[in-house]
Amino acid sequence: MRAGIWICVDAWEESRILGRFYHAATGKGAFKDLNQLLLRLEEKFDEVNAPRATTVSRSFGQRVKVQKDKGKGTVEKMKEKPEAGKKATFMVQVQYRENASWQGQITWVEANQTRNFRSALELIKLMDSAAGSDRLPEQREQARD
Repeated sequence: MRAGIWICVDAWEESRILGRFYHAATGKGAFKDLNQLLLRLEEKFDEVNAPRATTVSRSFGQRVKVQKDKGKGTVEKMKEKPEAGKKATFMVQVQYRENASWQGQITWVEANQTRNFRSALELIKLMDSAAGSDRLPEQREQARD
């Protein structure tokens, strides 16, 4: 399995997300919306060539250069856990980049729940179902009593 990415969400209001991410091999970064998060993570994956992309990205305008193989496509594991997000914290393992999307596993740290995802869209939906909720699962159960 590939080294993980911590996504620490500090605010999530409607479609607006704000927070930080930590990538084992390339360090940390901040994001202020979903688009910025996904594009920055894709850049990090390209930078270390892990996981390897099976397709070349297309764009309008200049042609994107095809990256040469930089190695085996592995990265080191992070030494320490980052500070938790104010809204939610996720540990994301992107195992594959196939069909111009991501596949892997996400863990919602606060609830200790793990799910697989088959695309970046499904990853976003899983994050939204957790960060978009006002309470952790334990708090919802207490509210029902």
